Amino acid sequence: MTTRAFQNTSHYGLGIPDGHGTPKTIDLESIDKTVVREIITQIYTTNASSWVQSPEHIPAFLSADFFGLGVRPSNVSLSALTVRIVLETADPAAFGGQFERLLSTEQVWTGNFKLDIWLWMDSFGLGFIYNMMADALRALRSMVKQTENRGGVVWVRCNGRYFAEEWKEVYKDFVSDKEEVLKRKMKEHILSGCG
Repeated sequence: MTTRAFQNTSHYGLGIPDGHGTPKTIDLESIDKTVVREIITQIYTTNASSWVQSPEHIPAFLSADFFGLGVRPSNVSLSALTVRIVLETADPAAFGGQFERLLSTEQVWTGNFKLDIWLWMDSFGLGFIYNMMADALRALRSMVKQTENRGGVVWVRCNGRYFAEEWKEVYKDFVSDKEEVLKRKMKEHILSGCG
């Protein structure tokens, strides 16, 4: 029986690309289960393709046993997680509880853990986008600080493109009375390139 090492639901998943976009496979019946569990652990420790469709799915992802062998993201060191946030439907007030389990010290990370936040939007009115993004940035502030305090790195993307190289650049423009700089960057990068 060959099991794909690429499992997903519509809400979260784990991808192991082989360089050509094709998922690799593991023949679970021909390999000792202890070895397979170690391989799976290494996937979580070195793989940057773990994702959730929205912050509300983080707990389900961390509890998922993708391979049916008792190895869950919550039991191993994670190297990365991509969290997609659809701004039109997101509830920024709920982010704290949604990220809580990931940010808990009970969840072990590798030394180079990367939290990749994709701010996704379908609306393109600059004022509307700015207000949604401002609400999300305010709500994400404490999650980012917790991630960085634990040695992790946070990246922010807009519609899949890097909006800034690091969270600190977006955050700096947002909180340092430079809202016009953020609006200009949004206009240049979001309105002209996303969609």
